[in-house]
Parts: sequence; C-alpha cells; structure tokens
Amino acid sequence: MKSPSRLRVQTLSLLLVTVAFSLPSPAAGLDVKQAYARKATWAETMIATRANCGEWINEAKPKESQLVGTPLRAVWARIAKDWPAQCAWFARDLPRNRHLDWFLHARDVSFERWLFSLITKRLGEPNQYVNWDLEELQKEKALPGDPRWLDLYGRVNRFEEIVTITRKLWLGDLRNDIEFVALNVLCRGTLCEEPGWTELKEHAAKCADAGPAAHVGSVRELRAAIGALSAAMPSRFAGGDALRKQLDELEPKWNDIILGVSKQDAKAMEQLPVLYGEVRAFRRSLLLAVRGMNEFLGTWSRVGLEQEWEEQFASLQRDLGNRAHFDAVAPETFRQESLVLPGDRDPADIVLRRTAALLADLRTPTGSGDTPVAASSKMTTAATAVS
Repeated sequence: MKSPSRLRVQTLSLLLVTVAFSLPSPAAGLDVKQAYARKATWAETMIATRANCGEWINEAKPKESQLVGTPLRAVWARIAKDWPAQCAWFARDLPRNRHLDWFLHARDVSFERWLFSLITKRLGEPNQYVNWDLEELQKEKALPGDPRWLDLYGRVNRFEEIVTITRKLWLGDLRNDIEFVALNVLCRGTLCEEPGWTELKEHAAKCADAGPAAHVGSVRELRAAIGALSAAMPSRFAGGDALRKQLDELEPKWNDIILGVSKQDAKAMEQLPVLYGEVRAFRRSLLLAVRGMNEFLGTWSRVGLEQEWEEQFASLQRDLGNRAHFDAVAPETFRQESLVLPGDRDPADIVLRRTAALLADLRTPTGSGDTPVAASSKMTTAATAVS
C-alpha cells in the first residue's frame, strides 16, 4: 500500500504534467489576429507581420513549400484582404504557394534576390533602371527588414501594369510619351500605393484606339517613309511631293494633340479619335500611292488584305518584343527559322528571312517523287505557315 505522502507526490506530478500539456505552446498555433500588423504600406505590413510570426516559426520550424496547412496561410489571407493588388502580384510571381516561403527568410535577402532575378527577365530595357536600385540596396547591405526591397518590387509591378496597356497603343508617339512618364515615376521611387500610378494607368487605358488593329508607328516616321518609298520605287511611287505637303499641314496639328494628351488635357483627349483616324488615312494614302496597289487590293477585296497585313505586322512586332520567350524555346524548336533571331531588327527582317528559308526548302529535292499536285500542296502549306 502506497503511503499518503507518496500518493500526494504522484498526484501532484500528474497534475503538473496535465497543466503543462494544456498550456498553448508557440509551436502549437499562431494567433493570426495578433500576428497581422497593418502599416502604412504593403512592404511595411509584410515585414512587421513576418516579425510577429518569428517566434512561432522558430518553435514550429516549418519547411519551405510545406506551409499551406500552417497558420501562415491565414496570415497571408489577412494581408491579401487589405493589399489585394500587391499580394496578387506576389502570388503570381511565386506560384504553388511559394509566396508563403518568404516568411521563412527573415535573416537574409536571398529570397528577394531570387524574386528579382525572375521578374527582371521580362522587363526588357527598363531592367537597367531596376538593376541600379538593386545595386544600391546591395551596396548599402540593406537588411531583409528594409522595406525598400518590397517597395521596389511593388513599383516594378505598377510600371508593368501601365506598359501592358501602352503596348496596345499603336501610335508610337503617344505610347512612348506615356511610358516615359511611367519610367520617371518608377525611377523617382514613388511608392506603389501612391494614387499617381493608378491615375497614369487609367489615362493610358483611355488612350486606347477602338479601331481595328494597326502596326506600331509614329507621326515622325511618316516623312521618312515617304522618302524611303520614293527611293526604293522611283518609278512606281507617285505623289511624294503632294504627300509631303499634306504632312506639312497635318503634322503640327497632330503633334499638338499628342502633347495635350500626354498632359491629360481634356480637349486633347476629345480630339484623340480624330487623330487616330487621320493618321490611319494618311498611312493608307502611302500604300495607295504605289502604282498598281489600288487595283491589286480591288482584286482581293473579299480577302481583306490590308487588315491581314496590319495584324501580321503587329503580331511580328509583339514577337520582337518577346525575344526572351523565343530564346527559352529555341532548344526544343525543330525549325530555327520560326524563331525571332538576334539579327531580326523589324518585321520586314523576319518576313524576308523566313521567305528565303521557304524558297530554299521548296528548291530542295525531297527524294519522295513528289507529283506536281503534291509539290503544289507542299508550297501552299509552307506559304501558309510563313504567313
């Protein structure tokens, strides 16, 4: 039989163990409400919230890519509720819930460097300005808790939102002006929460042309186009002097409208549809000034060649602006001629190069004893592919 003192000791020990297991431990859970800390900016909110999750992370020791079933997902939901745009960018650039892994990197900036290595690849020329800011942060040895890392990320995404819209503006003068303003805002370090970003984005959207697709070009290029056509086809291009005179009258008016639109002047915005219409008409007058073109287009009136040419030209221009994609798929591409190559300067380069490849292929004996019908079918198929 146990003595009363020994029984009391055992009872007390059991009670202490029970109490110990009933107390919440840092690894058992994370109070989402206490962890979330809304600040003035998204970057500051992210950093403060991560700091509040630090004790739980140290105790629970969660692993990367295994955070979906942890409280961090609920913490992220709270952040996303208050900062939807910024969190949408983060989740897009870090798919498969990799955005949650950011919470585990409070001691080094390797995650931020990796993130920027992903997004700067798609920026193109503006990448150099972002790299300047990144170099400055690295030179200063900015810590993971420095909001400038995420501030820069937010600015880059705001810039990309605007460029996504301006890429649809075929009037190069207007596109370049808006992108120049956006680049200045980016380089000034304007926080992504500032309303100026949204205002510029909305302005760019209002500048869109409701007409059919058109290839990118500027007003200043029209005069050079007259000279190029006159030099290339002196016997077939007629009316160059008359076109120059017409351009002398129209160009000052067009430039005034473009300047006004760039300044978001209301009267200039009202004249924007007129500008688009007149520039389109002048472009077509250049095409029709080539002897025999009017008759040729009339023969194929049901095909809509002019619009087809515009769409193909615009498509090739987009391809030229997306060289990174073609570089990525090059190793698995059967015919290299279908890619955008380093020597391609404009859509005409691509068309001429691919046409040359087509002709070379058609002249190469297949060894299969093609009949005239089969050869004709091969030519038609190849020509369609090139177009």
